[in-house]
Amino acid sequence: MPSSTVVGCCLAGAAVLTVAVSPPGALAEMAPPVVRLAEGGTGSSAASVGGETIYEVVRGDSLWRIAERVITERSGTEPSSRDIALFWPHIYAANRTIVGDNPCLIHPGQRLRIPEV
Repeated sequence: MPSSTVVGCCLAGAAVLTVAVSPPGALAEMAPPVVRLAEGGTGSSAASVGGETIYEVVRGDSLWRIAERVITERSGTEPSSRDIALFWPHIYAANRTIVGDNPCLIHPGQRLRIPEV
């Protein structure tokens, strides 16, 4: 196993459990997750291209977290678990060719299309 962080998740009903496993001592070096969704904002990894939002995955992301950020950013309110559970499969469906058969396995640097909420 490489020395970098390994991230995996498990779907359980409407909940997503994300697990990060790091080698001893690596936790002190890990930066906190970065919220990188802000259409048109400077320094953002989300960009609007032809009316479509593109999001670049960072370490610690999951489709659940991305869906939560998108809904929060677009609505200005905190979404319910039900809202997130209904939306993340749309992100997966729009990006299945990039993500592959396992929606729990996304990688930093992947650029995902974000559909309308």
